[in-house]
Amino acid sequence: MARAPKDFEMQDPHGLAGKRDGNLETAIGREVRTFRRQLDMTVAELARQAGLSAGMLSKIENGMTSPSLDTLQSLSSALHVPVTAFFRK
Repeated sequence: MARAPKDFEMQDPHGLAGKRDGNLETAIGREVRTFRRQLDMTVAELARQAGLSAGMLSKIENGMTSPSLDTLQSLSSALHVPVTAFFRK
C-alpha cells in the first residue's frame, strides 16, 4: 500500500505544478515564428539550420515546450538575432 505524501513533498516552490499556463513558452514561440517568417523560412529549414527536429521546432513555436538555453542560442544564430530578441515582447 502506498503511503500518502507529506505536506512538504507536495509543495511546489516555484508555484508551477498543475497550473503552468505557458505564458513564457508562448511568447518565445511567437517570437521564433515571427523571425522565421520574416526570413521567409519554413519550419524544416530553420530546424535544419538550428540542429533541431521539425517536430521540436513546431512544439517551441506553439508554446508546447520550453526550449533550453542551448536551443535558444542555436535558434538565435540561425535567425541572425540575439538571444534577448526572444524576450523583448
